[in-house]
Amino acid sequence: MAVSRVRVRTLGEFVFCPRAGLLSHASADEDDEPTDERMNLNFLPEYSLTLIEEQLAVQIRRLARWSAWATGGLFLVVVAAWNELPPLVPLALAVPTVLCVWKSLQTLSAVVTLGDRRRAALSATPTEPPADLTDDTPVQWWELLKAGFESVPYLEPLFDGELALAGKPWRVLKKASLRIPVIRLPADNYHAGRYWVYEQHRVRLAAYALLLAACEGGQTPYAVVLFGGSYDGVAVPILPAMAVIAKVDELRRGLDLERMGIPTPLPTDPNVCSGCPLGRPRVVTVADRNDESLGRKLHVVTGPDGRAYHSECGDRFGWTPPHNDAVRKRLLPLV
Repeated sequence: MAVSRVRVRTLGEFVFCPRAGLLSHASADEDDEPTDERMNLNFLPEYSLTLIEEQLAVQIRRLARWSAWATGGLFLVVVAAWNELPPLVPLALAVPTVLCVWKSLQTLSAVVTLGDRRRAALSATPTEPPADLTDDTPVQWWELLKAGFESVPYLEPLFDGELALAGKPWRVLKKASLRIPVIRLPADNYHAGRYWVYEQHRVRLAAYALLLAACEGGQTPYAVVLFGGSYDGVAVPILPAMAVIAKVDELRRGLDLERMGIPTPLPTDPNVCSGCPLGRPRVVTVADRNDESLGRKLHVVTGPDGRAYHSECGDRFGWTPPHNDAVRKRLLPLV
């Protein structure tokens, strides 16, 4: 029997909570790591000096055009008012003029933001962690790039046929034979120089290291975690390959047991549910009821407020996760 393909994202979720891992496995359309390439006109690049400089030039040209239109519009409004033309004339001129002024200010803000990012990139001091890194070490994005690393985004997932494991990090930093996977964690994981990188994150990074070794070769002595939208991060040593393979085996056993109809155990630590979005209760809607009529079973619990609630994890496993919101809404049975 062919071994089912699993993703690094699913592996990390499984380490966090087996039930979260099984839910992640069912969401095969999700990317492993969130991207920052938002395809809209307001996107300003943050992590590539080349893209920052290209977009800065675009925004400067745009600022020149909008400023010229705004200046011309203001001149016409003043001329119309000076010559005591009918009130509708300066009013009609003022509307597009205000729009041009607003666009000028908006574009000026983009120019300032990009200029600040460019200065931060150019003023960075070349710094990189030692190849024999054994402890977590603070790093800074621009300092790594200044040290000669190339930041490479991957369009397609890496795949190890032997492990049937697939995934792609947010970026890979390349320098000579080094292949350093990079992921980003929410800003909540970093505060005032303190950071929180948990086991599930370290397993994810080590899994990416395995994929890079299988697909490209090279060395991955450490990986990098960035926090929020900042350039601050930490380099973490890579876990031994056997530790990751053992977690992959555990995940596969969990998937096999679920296919056999054997219930997935409750989390050993109920605190993992307290802020998990999969367990957050939400009010049952008409659309949810329609889904239920098509075969999707909801696990519904009625709160003291008289409203019916359910959650993604609750629906899948037939329970009410002890999420903070469920506790606050008094949805859990009394013990």
